[in-house]
Amino acid sequence: MNRNRFVNLVSFLLVNFLYGGLALQCYECVNCELPIDPQSVEVRGPCTVCGIAQMQENQTVVTTVAGCWANCNAQDTNFDFSRLIVRCCFADLCNIFI
Repeated sequence: MNRNRFVNLVSFLLVNFLYGGLALQCYECVNCELPIDPQSVEVRGPCTVCGIAQMQENQTVVTTVAGCWANCNAQDTNFDFSRLIVRCCFADLCNIFI
């Protein structure tokens, strides 16, 4: 690959990386069924990160929340009889399932 093509490719990737996040759209819902039905939920944006969180008690889903979040920490946290699962993603409408 010659130098000009390489510089153009790097410039293109940097612009898309830097500005692509500003246009990120995410599904948003509370008490959603998974996978999320795109026809039954809101779409929000621009977002920094899409997230989805699910609370389970005794391996039964209690609630699922998806949305457009300012920041996100992916985690699986276990409590006595419950579990919190949080997932983060960085593409348009990527928070459709855990």
